Amino acid sequence: MLCLLTMALAPALLAPAPGHATEPPRIDDEAQATYKQVTWDDFKGRWRRQPRFGAEAAYIASGIQISDWSTDPQRQPDATWVARPDGLTAFSFMEKFESSVEPGQQSDYALAHEQGHFDLTEVVARELRVELLDLEGTGAIRGDAAVDLQSRVDEAFAAALARMDRIQQQYDGETVHGTKKKKQRQWLADIRERLAAAQHKLDQAQAARSR
Repeated sequence: MLCLLTMALAPALLAPAPGHATEPPRIDDEAQATYKQVTWDDFKGRWRRQPRFGAEAAYIASGIQISDWSTDPQRQPDATWVARPDGLTAFSFMEKFESSVEPGQQSDYALAHEQGHFDLTEVVARELRVELLDLEGTGAIRGDAAVDLQSRVDEAFAAALARMDRIQQQYDGETVHGTKKKKQRQWLADIRERLAAAQHKLDQAQAARSR
């Protein structure tokens, strides 16, 4: 029931990528899936009880990834340079072969707990997407602006991972890995609200940016 965190960060390039989409990719293949409602069929890893997880019957490996992106810094009227990202977005994903369930333990209740972990990862991914929308780097020369932007992306990504780790631990801690049924119900209701709130903020931010 414990969520394993994996992540990847793409480097910025100093060349534009015209038309590079900023919507999260849609992936659901043999090895990986972006955010969705999972089934036990997605848990393809060989079951191995791991001491650090305690008496866990299942675990999902989910994380946040940042897309490949580029930047083409522009010189401003005051002679400074500003770098804005092209194609930058964040999305949550599941590693199927790192996710596993103990044979005979595939209950709907346990699956809902694992889905809660993935949902929380998606909440943080949506929040990060909002933060990334308006990031920009500045510098006295073109290269400095690109480096400054990369640093800001790195900082936002690291903060999101730390936030995700905290909330995942809180979820497992308060529900005792889903075994406290009242707490589990409360958390699932709260997670639904968090997902809706994060999407609302994202919709507002995207609408404001398109004006």
